[in-house]
Amino acid sequence: MGIGEGPPLRKRGTGESKQNLRYEHRRKKADFMRRFKASRERKVEYISQMEKRMRDDYRRRTGKEAESFCVL
Repeated sequence: MGIGEGPPLRKRGTGESKQNLRYEHRRKKADFMRRFKASRERKVEYISQMEKRMRDDYRRRTGKEAESFCVL
């Protein structure tokens, strides 16, 4: 097979116009960004709770306040 002899990337007459493909791409991107941002918000909340638990545990064990914690 030479250059340009393979099947086309998109068949003609399938009903998918370039405009429909662009719309689908935008919709998928917006959905991905919504899920990504929700995930980041959950992570921030989880890390906040984890840091609080670690500080409380440290205070119980040592009787001192923790100066800092590194939670990734």
